[in-house]
Amino acid sequence: MDATTKLKLIYSLHRLGLLYLYPQEIDAELDQFFKKIDLQYYEQVDLYNISVQFQVFRHHGYNLSSDVFKKFKDNNTGTFTNDVTKDVKGMLSLYESAHLRLHGEDLLDEALAFTEAQLKRIVSMLDGDLARQVNQVLKRSFHTGMPMVEARLYFNTHEEDFSNLESVVKLAKVHFNYLQLQQKEELRIVSQWWKDMDFRTHVPYVRDRVPEIYLWILGLYFEPYYSRARIIGTKITLFLVVLDDTYDAYATIDEIRSITDAINRWEISAIDQLPGYIQPFYKILLNEYDDLEKEYSKEERVFSVHASKQAFQEIARGYLEEAEWLHNGYVATFAEYMKNGLITSAYNVISKSALVGMGAIADEEALAWYETHPKILKASELISRLQDDVQTFQFERKRGQSATSVDAYIKEYNVSEELAIKDLMKMIENAWKDINEGCLKPTEVSMALLTPILNLARMIDVVYKFDDGFTFPDKTLKDYITLLFVTPAPNNQTNGLGYHSVPPPFNDNYNPPLKTNEEETPAQFGSLPEPTPASVKTKQSGPIENVEVNVSDASTSCAGKVVDDVDKEIMTNSSSANSIEQTNVSLNSESVASNSVATNQPAVGKCRPQIQAKQSACCKCAYGNNQKQGKGTPLGVISRK
Repeated sequence: MDATTKLKLIYSLHRLGLLYLYPQEIDAELDQFFKKIDLQYYEQVDLYNISVQFQVFRHHGYNLSSDVFKKFKDNNTGTFTNDVTKDVKGMLSLYESAHLRLHGEDLLDEALAFTEAQLKRIVSMLDGDLARQVNQVLKRSFHTGMPMVEARLYFNTHEEDFSNLESVVKLAKVHFNYLQLQQKEELRIVSQWWKDMDFRTHVPYVRDRVPEIYLWILGLYFEPYYSRARIIGTKITLFLVVLDDTYDAYATIDEIRSITDAINRWEISAIDQLPGYIQPFYKILLNEYDDLEKEYSKEERVFSVHASKQAFQEIARGYLEEAEWLHNGYVATFAEYMKNGLITSAYNVISKSALVGMGAIADEEALAWYETHPKILKASELISRLQDDVQTFQFERKRGQSATSVDAYIKEYNVSEELAIKDLMKMIENAWKDINEGCLKPTEVSMALLTPILNLARMIDVVYKFDDGFTFPDKTLKDYITLLFVTPAPNNQTNGLGYHSVPPPFNDNYNPPLKTNEEETPAQFGSLPEPTPASVKTKQSGPIENVEVNVSDASTSCAGKVVDDVDKEIMTNSSSANSIEQTNVSLNSESVASNSVATNQPAVGKCRPQIQAKQSACCKCAYGNNQKQGKGTPLGVISRK
């Protein structure tokens, strides 16, 4: 297999989410290729192949010069040549490459603007897979997307890249099914935990976002061996949702002060100072962290739990400061807002909590690196804060909130709203360049530690690029949840690559799975409780009086019903978990080219869940069959009367 073919294979493995299965082999191949690179070689290579190779090297930390694209510009006019506009595949790949740009790479800045304009101009003239590819990339590039979703979309719309490689197709199908199996079980676990903790009764004003938060944490790392980390991260982030909604939309300023003080004291005796409605949450919070400390003290990793707890205490103080600003009618300066806003973005809590379950790689040295607040971390944090604010500031204003970076920027620099947003988006753009630079070799720490930082920025783009996808998840997150947890993954019994099993908006020709009998009684194992009635008659300050509960599509979603068709049987040797151990793609032989399947695959199956989740047939909510549920009151319109 020649170098070009191998690089294309690595590109496809990366896009399909399979790279973690071959870390040493791929690193060795790329290191060898990069040492032999001669830029003169690229004078004879077309735009598509140059772009593919550029992406492969940049994604893996090798700083291949953007000068490889110079030949596609007219020396006289300084613009891209007409030949480029005729090469749709090449433009598409150049557009993807431009998202990997660094500071000072004007050529890639120009390439991004040029290719985006050209692709928008011609997309309506295209059809088939090419039209779908262009539509998808214009909505979100691979580099800024959620890895698992991007893998599914690539598999379904880029058939020509790997369809002749039978072993790759087989491995990808088995891998998708294996991961869906494991992830549905993890979602069942956290859904059952949320139900068992009875949050809907204790804090009914809180947004019910179990599947959305799990999806968010899944975006940080999807590899099977991070299963425990995802469950821990989801629980802690759900605690943040409760705290955020309590401070933002329910508690009085005096109650917020009491809750903040109790969280910083972190002792059960502080529960007596809290209003009755938040006491169960406080007890659950302390108990969960106590359990984590006991669990990880055995592994001598309790330092990571302490770091997560301290970050949680810090964000409570940050939320209090925002509440004090609002209470006093104070609009912070931009510097004041950003100092506190980076804390209240929840980035520090989520990123440090992500380390808890990552194992030996996240040691005390790694935590010490985090504490130095390196440039790549600051950049991802900045994206998290500003992208959120740009999409939510108008909604925050309607709810009486004024503490956003948009408002602070307008006040301090006396500019229009439009200019403020433009300047903040430029900051986000530069932050992405900082992240891209931080992932180039030699990196300060292992790429395993940098990847969640990169992926957290990606998830912010997914959730907040077009709207407030968290408060109103039916606009974006519902589609992702449907694709990953409801839509059947392509399997080796399915002919073709299964594009028509991908739901809207990814595929307008979606053929939904057959519905079950409407009279069939849904399975109860792992399902969430029924939606809370829209009015709960209780009393204020302890009990809650006349609370309007958010019953939007996602708030009454079937987080449990997505996975409640769970069969308590040990997997047989024919299951996905075992099949993946028997499927391999060799980078150093002709097995791929000859469509053979090698063996000796790493034992991924060691991480497999012990029960097999069937396709969710009983789901009848918006996630399962796109039937709209009744719209409720969005967060912020909740009242205490």
